[in-house]
Amino acid sequence: MQNIYKLQNIYRMQNIYKCRIFTECRIFTKCRISTECRIFTECRIFTNAEYLQNAEYLQTAGYLQNAENLQTADYLQNAEVLQTAEYLQTAEYLQNAEYLQNAEYLQNAEYLQTAEYLQTAEYLQTAEYLQNAEYLQNAEYLQNAAYLQNAEYLQNTEYLQNAEFLQNAEYLQNTEYLQNAEYLQTAEYLQDAEYLQNAEYLQTTEYLQNNAEYLQTAGYLQNAENLQTADYLQNAEVLQTAEYLQTAEYLQNAEYLQNAEYLQNAEYLQTAEYLQTAEYLQTAEYLQNAEYLQNAEYLQNAAYLQNAEYLQNTEYLQNAEYLQNAEYLQNTEYLQNAEYLQTAEYLQDAEYLQNAEYLQTTEYLQNVEYLQTAEYLLIAEYL
Repeated sequence: MQNIYKLQNIYRMQNIYKCRIFTECRIFTKCRISTECRIFTECRIFTNAEYLQNAEYLQTAGYLQNAENLQTADYLQNAEVLQTAEYLQTAEYLQNAEYLQNAEYLQNAEYLQTAEYLQTAEYLQTAEYLQNAEYLQNAEYLQNAAYLQNAEYLQNTEYLQNAEFLQNAEYLQNTEYLQNAEYLQTAEYLQDAEYLQNAEYLQTTEYLQNNAEYLQTAGYLQNAENLQTADYLQNAEVLQTAEYLQTAEYLQNAEYLQNAEYLQNAEYLQTAEYLQTAEYLQTAEYLQNAEYLQNAEYLQNAAYLQNAEYLQNTEYLQNAEYLQNAEYLQNTEYLQNAEYLQTAEYLQDAEYLQNAEYLQTTEYLQNVEYLQTAEYLLIAEYL
């Protein structure tokens, strides 16, 4: 039951997290993802009914990896999952010139300033796209509380039950995206800036010896303000959206950006109203606007791309106390400490893992009617 709960919790978090990424992607990357659901229907997002409803799939040892995989010290504390240099601090991930400073990505004139990408009147400035009240400024879409918390948004049958959106097996079962254990199941751990970068948080006794009132509190596990808070949901856009926003297969994919039917269509690229409109190409407020292209605080801001405190900060990337410090990775008090991994107070403590009042309490699992009831798996308002 615990495994099922963890899975469901991760899945719900993923759905909310992905939803935020897709929404923000439309604004930041200008990636032609309007309300016609191009990305939602073409990219085959989320799950098929066989994933949500099939108990054999949710409960299968191959998916949950059984208690020995979820709770084992090799999974929770394994250096390869928690602190592996190849994932968190590897030069190829954070400092790779081809990733952050790649001229072809950030400064490439053909990418930022190309007329085909930035200077399109009907695409960026057209009243039907950027100023369309129903898309960017629609109070019911971006600013309306009904966007993040409104049951009409999360449970909307047109959003969650869309056959092309929920049931597409090719998207949900994609081993490279959804089934990657190190990517999906460690989101709360690997992607949380306050968790990864704050040495005082990782090593503090308040983290290792977290009291029962913190682990069991409804305000920590189930509180909507904690799950939906902007600091948590929007976090991914700043820290770890590499594989989604910046991956060459997504932004530079020839089939997506250069698709003859999409980008090179004579009626789309060459139309006088699209490429040559004076109000779009020559307007000083758009191309030369210091706040957009040349704004030092955006592209060249030392605090963003080159800030030594971010990329090269010895306390984060190269700090011997973080990556190589034997006291951190091999420290018997952290990884191998019998009092941490094997102690009855941590793994076997009846109050933590096996305590019926903790695992089965209605405040934690939300009772059998939440996980197994037909109203949860089959209810029309959700699926």
